[in-house]
Amino acid sequence: MKAYDAASNLFRKNDFVSAAEAFGAFLKDHPQSALAPNALYWIGICHANTRDFKNALAAQESLLARYPQSPKAPDALLAIAAIQSEQGDSGSARNTLEDIIARFPGSEAAGKARTRLSALRR
Repeated sequence: MKAYDAASNLFRKNDFVSAAEAFGAFLKDHPQSALAPNALYWIGICHANTRDFKNALAAQESLLARYPQSPKAPDALLAIAAIQSEQGDSGSARNTLEDIIARFPGSEAAGKARTRLSALRR
């Protein structure tokens, strides 16, 4: 997918505003694509990188609502936990991390969640 790759390249160049727009355009043009959940995830990450936490959360929550079975779902929850933590809401971050471990125990995200939980407890 050329449009998706173009958006990814903008992200790799740290052009998060343009990347978010490009991923958004990809989603609009290819709503049924297997890459749609990934595009939503990266839109959220772009917004988090520009400290637009409201839109970052909205993108990740949209991914979870629309694609709950996506392989990107645990990563979206991990991103949500990072945003909650960044905003000083360590209680919600802890709950989200525990949720990842409970719902996706074998995932790479669950491993990261365990690491972050032990760091929160220190």
